[in-house]
Amino acid sequence: MKLKIGVIFGGNSLEHEISILTAIQAMDNLDEEKYEIIPIYIAKDYTWYAGGLLRHIDSFNNFNLIEKYARKVNLINKKGRFVLQTTGIIKKEYNEIHLVIPMVHGAGMEDGTIQGYLQTLGIPYVSNNIYSSVICQDKIFTKEILDYNDIPVIKYVWCFDNDYYKDKKAIFNKIDKLKYPLIVKPAMLGSSVGINKAKDEEELINMLIDEPIAVDTDKQSDINRSFGDKVADKITEVAGSWNFIIGMIIFLLLWILLNIYVLENADPYPFILLNLLLSCIAALQAPIIMMSQNREAKKDRLRSSNDYKTDLKSEL
Repeated sequence: MKLKIGVIFGGNSLEHEISILTAIQAMDNLDEEKYEIIPIYIAKDYTWYAGGLLRHIDSFNNFNLIEKYARKVNLINKKGRFVLQTTGIIKKEYNEIHLVIPMVHGAGMEDGTIQGYLQTLGIPYVSNNIYSSVICQDKIFTKEILDYNDIPVIKYVWCFDNDYYKDKKAIFNKIDKLKYPLIVKPAMLGSSVGINKAKDEEELINMLIDEPIAVDTDKQSDINRSFGDKVADKITEVAGSWNFIIGMIIFLLLWILLNIYVLENADPYPFILLNLLLSCIAALQAPIIMMSQNREAKKDRLRSSNDYKTDLKSEL
């Protein structure tokens, strides 16, 4: 019987994509004659997925494929057995896990979070334990513990963002005791995101330049909207509401009643005219709604990019 290894990766971290690459490389190099490899992907919304397609990098180019073909699961302890159980009304046992290898990166994943969850379940896992994960994820915490125990560390300066904005001169007085070039890195991220190299003070200042942590992308988009965009958005807002549906039903009923009982001799073919009117409305409405939807999709992409930058700035 093969040992069933669950490889956990992904998560709501800035290093989400790096975790995917790490996991796929690890799974490709595990001995499949000895082990049954079970990929377990955590999406950015914390939904857990399992399925063979998660072993292929191309699957992550289109998240709709994962939502459609992978199974949503939860990892549970079932009377001493560790199983992936499907979600939903009818819960089924998808697969059993004997051992977990967490291939995760970044805050909220490799900082002891996933280890704590696995330890709570009681499932064996291959990783640092909670304490070492917490300590080593925070570079300042790590250095201070090493320094306290007389283990040599490279000279460094650290500060909170509010310290920097409050008294930059005091921070740079400390930095002046170091020698350039300097490596600037966020304290709580991994080794692949947010790292810069400053050759001199000017470059360092540019890296630490004052910028707002968050930007209101919706307000920016609204400022750049043309008159046509505003009209398209308003039509889409109305057309996608219950008021529009109820209004159309009332209009159709009135049209039918008027032409049957009141205007019976005014137009011999009233419903052909009605069909023509509705077709014209639909023909005009469809491209207008598509324009608005394309704008919303663009806003979503801008919002997603801004969320990433905001998270990164917050960590920095």
